[in-house]
Amino acid sequence: MNTPLEFFSHSPLDIGSKLYRDYCAGHKNLSPFFRYPYFQDFQRFESKNTPRELDFDQKRREQVSEILIRWNRKIGNTSEAVSENLEKFRRPQTYCVVTGQQTTIFLGPLYTIYKSLTAIALCDDLKQKFPFYEFTPIFWCSADDHDFYEITTTRYVNDQNQTIRQQYQTEDSHLKPAYELPTPENLKTLANEMLSANFPFHEKIHRLVHETLDQAESVGHWFHLLASRLIGRLGLILIPSHLPVLRRLMQPIFSREIRQGGKSTRLVRDSGQRLTKLGYHGQIERRPGALNIFYHRDKRRYRITKIDDHFEMDQIDKCLSLSELEQSARESPEFFSPGAALRPVVQDYLLPTAAYVAGPGEIAYFAQLDLVYDMFDVRMPTIFPRSGLTILEPKIKRLTKKYNLSVKDVADQKQGLIRRVMSESFSTELDQQFASARREVGEILHRITPQIRKIDEGAFQFSEKMFGKIDFMIGQTRKKVFQAHKKKNRTVRLQLETVLNHIFPDNKLQERSIHIFPFLEKYGEEMIDDLLLFIKKELTDLGKTAQRDEYFLRKQKIFDASFTGERRAVD
Repeated sequence: MNTPLEFFSHSPLDIGSKLYRDYCAGHKNLSPFFRYPYFQDFQRFESKNTPRELDFDQKRREQVSEILIRWNRKIGNTSEAVSENLEKFRRPQTYCVVTGQQTTIFLGPLYTIYKSLTAIALCDDLKQKFPFYEFTPIFWCSADDHDFYEITTTRYVNDQNQTIRQQYQTEDSHLKPAYELPTPENLKTLANEMLSANFPFHEKIHRLVHETLDQAESVGHWFHLLASRLIGRLGLILIPSHLPVLRRLMQPIFSREIRQGGKSTRLVRDSGQRLTKLGYHGQIERRPGALNIFYHRDKRRYRITKIDDHFEMDQIDKCLSLSELEQSARESPEFFSPGAALRPVVQDYLLPTAAYVAGPGEIAYFAQLDLVYDMFDVRMPTIFPRSGLTILEPKIKRLTKKYNLSVKDVADQKQGLIRRVMSESFSTELDQQFASARREVGEILHRITPQIRKIDEGAFQFSEKMFGKIDFMIGQTRKKVFQAHKKKNRTVRLQLETVLNHIFPDNKLQERSIHIFPFLEKYGEEMIDDLLLFIKKELTDLGKTAQRDEYFLRKQKIFDASFTGERRAVD
């Protein structure tokens, strides 16, 4: 390890939806929704001779190869490892491990990094298992989305242990995809607010952020530049979803989607209903008649809906017949882009995909796409769960050991955890005395009230009320003393809040909330190498275990004990 950081992986048994947990555990009731259960270890690659199910159109491969070479050269993603992988991509026996994400500022939450590194690690793992094939990691940078809030909003934890939300502002952003969003000067202001000169790698990371911003033509382009500088050296190829030349290769998919008139949406809804009957929750909601492609005009994108025998585009006064829309897609496919339900199909139409590295939400998406893949005669790849991690800095590790905390403790409600630790540090003797006082009052009441009742019923009822008030006052006194104890132990409370805010900022998993740059400023780019080594070890351990549920139960035990100093006993 190059840095003092510690990493702890999440067990799928602890996080995610029921569908995600069952998929990772290999439950058979989900088998009909996926072509290749990921726990079968890619058995289709065991033969030296390429089986028919791995066939991929060589002409399309060469066309995509040229696009990848030109684009990665343009963004400076030209490391030796990337150059080797681009050369491999041309070969018929090379397959891709693909992952992807919407392009956002500062590369988005930490899980973007984890997805990339899982893809790289899985390529190495597959090459060791199947030496007759080559595997290259590819990141699909989805700059077509127009969710402005998600694209332009980010979070980090500052030196004062506050979770800071940043959002950059730009005029006229409505419905603009990320590749059309500019990088205004206030993005540099956000970067300067976030980066602190007090850390060892401040100058290098500050320069990286500002240099890439100066070069960036859009928010989507900036994402490519950052990913290239930080992860490209490890061999990650970047592919931009928005390039006109790439969209022209997507034209057969666009045309079929138009001809089928919303059939893919019906199939998605049907799969969602099948999942619901099995007790799962469908992830994709689409209105009837909606096509899973968008139309782009004037730097904006618009939904297309089939209504009766024509097609309408949301928010613009444009209505086309089937033949008109087909002609537009055939002659100008660069004006179209795939929606969320069709994007994976397009990826695997353009790339010889062995596996897609997916997060919990994406796996639920893929569960509804089995019939859509069949509709377009594209094979669904293995859907491989990305690694999920929590980063522990040295000061946080010390505090978790000090208070004997496990991850489940930290995942509890904030006040619940603080109250528990405070209770454990509260004087046992004093607490026992309060309990004894309440018990003695109860015993006195039990002894004398029968005699009072014999004398007068009214006096009996009055005595019960008075003893009840005494018991209540003792309890209130204990509560007041405990509050004073909490106030006096302000340092303890602040330290616990520090732990909570670093591990669960905004009450979310760290990987889903904050981005990587404050960590890079403290520990340098070598932390990415450490993360990759950790994820590779995870994959090695997974490969040694016959039963996935057994492996994840083991991970769950390690994670439950991870912060308490008990890890070795469980590991």
